[in-house]
Amino acid sequence: MKRIILFSSVMFLISCNPTQEKIAQKIIKTYCIEQSNINGYNPIIFSSLDSAFTSFENTLEYKRYSNLKGISDFIEHSDGQYDDLKQEQWYQDSILYYENLCDSLKSIFVPDFIGWKMGHIYKSKNDKGDELVNYFVFYFDKDLMKVSNTKQIYQKLPMQSYEQDPVFHGIK
Repeated sequence: MKRIILFSSVMFLISCNPTQEKIAQKIIKTYCIEQSNINGYNPIIFSSLDSAFTSFENTLEYKRYSNLKGISDFIEHSDGQYDDLKQEQWYQDSILYYENLCDSLKSIFVPDFIGWKMGHIYKSKNDKGDELVNYFVFYFDKDLMKVSNTKQIYQKLPMQSYEQDPVFHGIK
């Protein structure tokens, strides 16, 4: 009898304590309804909760080298005609140099845990009342208390397109 009461008590406590995923889903719903003022918000699916880490692509060094590579690439391809082969070779060398610097940064980068993330697909309505599908990744702080950032995967996809291939447009 004591075992039954103990087991029942433990099960009651476990069932009353929301999981981290449920907490994250509730935060997302609140964010979408109260802070984003989404018209006609209706959740479709949530991904599982996952750890979020810093990315080498967000470092100042990577952004700088990537931009310089892009500028060199743009100049090389937009000009097209060079008076001298040395100038063309210089642009090609610059592109390769900055590409290698970016690769080096990637290879030595050590990511840091910054919190949590969860993907979410939901329906909303535009000004005409048409249903649209949106997919965002929501980032949370380490304590899973609030949304710290969002990343748009797609937005304002017509509902008809989503219904035609929900696997393609789904959470990966």
